[in-house]
Amino acid sequence: GTNLFKNCINLENIVNIPGNMTSINSMFSNCESLISEIIIDEGVVSANNAFENCLKIQNIKSLPSTIESMNNTFYNCGLLKNIESLPNSLLKAEYCFYKCLSLKNAPAMPDLITNVKSMYSESGILNAPNFTKKIINAEKCFYKCNDLIGTPKNWDVSYENTIVANSCYDECTSLIMIDSTVYKKNSDAINQIPNSWK
Repeated sequence: GTNLFKNCINLENIVNIPGNMTSINSMFSNCESLISEIIIDEGVVSANNAFENCLKIQNIKSLPSTIESMNNTFYNCGLLKNIESLPNSLLKAEYCFYKCLSLKNAPAMPDLITNVKSMYSESGILNAPNFTKKIINAEKCFYKCNDLIGTPKNWDVSYENTIVANSCYDECTSLIMIDSTVYKKNSDAINQIPNSWK
């Protein structure tokens, strides 16, 4: 399924993606008119760039638990409103919801995920999901999320894994809830919030 409908700018409706396609990388990339709710069957493992720049897509009914990689999957899907949950087997989600301005509720982070670099950068989420112990790279995860008001309740990058969290919350202009003990341990992640927080 890789690149199957890429750049089909007039494609509006796709109902179901069968699970016998293990990769749907860039399958609908740049399909600007795609608007239908989409069901992806179990069996898909990689969905990198799958819906990148699908400017009209609003809902994904379900994501199969088999997906391991979602880098740039919904990159610049500005009207995407609803993702109920992320796959249990998800490991990587770099830039997954970048510039998804209509996405207000972030689904919970899967237990196995390790890389969330810029996962929600410049998106519309209101509250950050709790991080899990396996996350290694959270650089710019919530960068410029201007509607974000709260940090994860159990966020702590002092786990045994080496973690990169630089600029994780930089330029989150609405941030009002943060645990001071979390901040002290992870000051590099929040280095551009007002001095009154420090």
